[in-house]
Amino acid sequence: KGFDDPKFKEDFVKLEKACQNIIDLSNHASETNNKEIVKRILEYREEITSLASDIEIFSMLRSAVNTADKDLMRLANVQKF
Repeated sequence: KGFDDPKFKEDFVKLEKACQNIIDLSNHASETNNKEIVKRILEYREEITSLASDIEIFSMLRSAVNTADKDLMRLANVQKF
């Protein structure tokens, strides 16, 4: 499987969405219950940690097999975490 695998793409989209959700929650922190916002931010952080780990492990395994992998280098240039 490669970077064009639907599961990989789905995880990357989920990661970006979870990051955006934290930003959105932070922007509205004064409008709602802070306890609920902290809880939701922690849930998103757990999701981010899990997804980022999966993506990183997959990338490292690809790199171990082929250090000249152009797709891997391209991905490394767009990762925001």
